[in-house]
Amino acid sequence: MITSQYDPTRTTILFDGDCGFCNWSAEILIKRGSYNAIPAQFAPSPPMTPELKVGCETAVYVVEPSGKAHRGYDGVMHVLAETGWGWFAKFLMLPPFVWIGRAGYFVIARNRRTISKIFFKNQVCGLPPAPAKPDEKKEPTA
Repeated sequence: MITSQYDPTRTTILFDGDCGFCNWSAEILIKRGSYNAIPAQFAPSPPMTPELKVGCETAVYVVEPSGKAHRGYDGVMHVLAETGWGWFAKFLMLPPFVWIGRAGYFVIARNRRTISKIFFKNQVCGLPPAPAKPDEKKEPTA
């Protein structure tokens, strides 16, 4: 479950909590294991550091209880390795797969706002919900 609570004995996933695609991805990762999944905007210190805060603007970070941080594709592979898929993660960290994976991660991370607009209309990176169209009737709120 995505939370703002921090357990220092568990690996922590820091991600962009304003991004629908990032939230969806974090949910998938935490279903595979027992992790702290904390939106970077609300992460306590530790595990958040000034360097990680800057880095989290462009990539997910996976921080081990020891404090060692894994960025982007490498972080995703670290989680994959911890969840019983170590052989597959090791394979994907070999050239040329690691180069392809890092390049693919970079492209997706740079375009996550567009991806969120297309697939996660209710949760678009840092943007408020779209206003209702004039012909749509609003539900009364109590």
